[in-house]
Amino acid sequence: MESKDKKNDKLTAFRRSIYFPELLYSMHLSGYREQRFLLKVKTQDQGIEYPLETVFLNRCGFLFPLKVAPISILCAMKVMTVFTRGKGRDFYDLMFLLLRTEPDYRFLEQKNGICNKSQLIAELIKTAEATDLSRRYHDFEHLLIEKADAERILRFGDLVKSL
Repeated sequence: MESKDKKNDKLTAFRRSIYFPELLYSMHLSGYREQRFLLKVKTQDQGIEYPLETVFLNRCGFLFPLKVAPISILCAMKVMTVFTRGKGRDFYDLMFLLLRTEPDYRFLEQKNGICNKSQLIAELIKTAEATDLSRRYHDFEHLLIEKADAERILRFGDLVKSL
């Protein structure tokens, strides 16, 4: 395992790139011994305290505890990301989360003044109408194994209206 960080004083987020040399080769996912698996970790203080949960990561021969934000907080964070950045993958991730949980409205109220579901729906509809979702679709389809899954974001507005 190798860790590489690029120094950038302009960034306010913690970033770390962790490379696993030969992991893909040893798992027979690549025929090239020199190909590395990259894990990027990025985190930023949200300026709001929230509870953490402990989950166990149990993959690829590793087992260790990891402190994470609850799914409702992750959903609220992704809502804020859609409002501020709005990349195709943000819409895709938010749809995934909204089908599983409600966002934490205390978090949203502190970040954006949204304190209930009807306000959230109204703001998300405005965002969907102001966004060229077909362009966002093309921006991130290459990140998915199943390219057809990217088409889901074209129905973002419909999903929000159905909440």
